[in-house]
Amino acid sequence: MSLRHHLRDATQPLHARLDQLLAAHAFDSSASYSHFLKAQAAALIPLELALEAAGIEDELPDWPVRRRREALLGDLYTLDAALPALMPQPALAPDQSRWGALYVLEGSRLGAAVLLRRLQTVADGRMQTASRYLSHGAGSSLWPDFVRQLESLSPVQTNDVVAGAQHAFRVFIAAAQRYPVSAQVPD
Repeated sequence: MSLRHHLRDATQPLHARLDQLLAAHAFDSSASYSHFLKAQAAALIPLELALEAAGIEDELPDWPVRRRREALLGDLYTLDAALPALMPQPALAPDQSRWGALYVLEGSRLGAAVLLRRLQTVADGRMQTASRYLSHGAGSSLWPDFVRQLESLSPVQTNDVVAGAQHAFRVFIAAAQRYPVSAQVPD
């Protein structure tokens, strides 16, 4: 079994829980969309910073192209939304657990494409303008390139990669729980 498929299977319950939490976010107002973006920022920013602190650019030279926090912050700014309280920055050792966290971040681009289609049906032009995060990397080969690099890792490190992915999913779940749909404030 490929490492990618092993990761998918090992993280399926966490992925399903996160999808359940995020699916409840309606993009029916800029307030609800801002709330979704805050949940994303609360998790993504500390994970990206942790990856950088662990030296991800040494193994993934195109990291600056993959990084999405600037796009996410720009979207929050466009919607006049404050920066949320961030989840604690995890300590990612410079081992293969970084690749598990990357699997979650890079894989989230696939879900972002689905959410972007949902956002494009909204009449609010300001919300559509605030789509840099969801559209980041669209049309590029970032995901297939990442998968090729992931599959080249030593199989001995599989447990570390799985642990990193599970941890990253837990950070996103905690952020989604911190910014639940029920707490959304109408425009």
